[in-house]
Amino acid sequence: MVSSTAPQPPPELDLSDPALVLSWLEGSYHVVRLARSHPLPPAILSHLSPPPTSTEPSPSPPSAASFFFSITQTQAGETSVILPSPLFADLDAHSPSPPPGGGGSTSGGYAAEGPWCVLRVRGPMDLHLTGIMHALLGPLRETGVAIFASSTFDTDYVLVHEVDKGKTEGALRAAGWVWD
Repeated sequence: MVSSTAPQPPPELDLSDPALVLSWLEGSYHVVRLARSHPLPPAILSHLSPPPTSTEPSPSPPSAASFFFSITQTQAGETSVILPSPLFADLDAHSPSPPPGGGGSTSGGYAAEGPWCVLRVRGPMDLHLTGIMHALLGPLRETGVAIFASSTFDTDYVLVHEVDKGKTEGALRAAGWVWD
């Protein structure tokens, strides 16, 4: 027997839910696209594992409380990296052909854009919640804020250009989002 009950829309998001409180991570970030043939640079890989035991100096990431680092690789061969700007500066310094002004395409194997600010939804969130990104991005679309989104198992992150930080916070406050 086939049920004639229509699917119910998901419940409205409760923006006062502590898991949905918004905050800014400290510091600035860059988004990097590595060329298909370009391996992950050691300057990036060194931040994915425990600190080396050697005496060679390594660039220090921002404080652990605000540290965000993401590597995404697709079947099509695209590798995108979100990393703190100080780590990008280290990558840029070791590139065979650093880009002028710290961004743009290079023959050094990557393209980059930044600086970005990172907006974090506190989390952890139930993976069955729906509409979180829609509710976040709608007000930003209406105010003309470009975004770069990333998610983890526990929460969502939205990157906005540093120049749009104030506009972003204002639009989201006006839409009812709660901030730390």
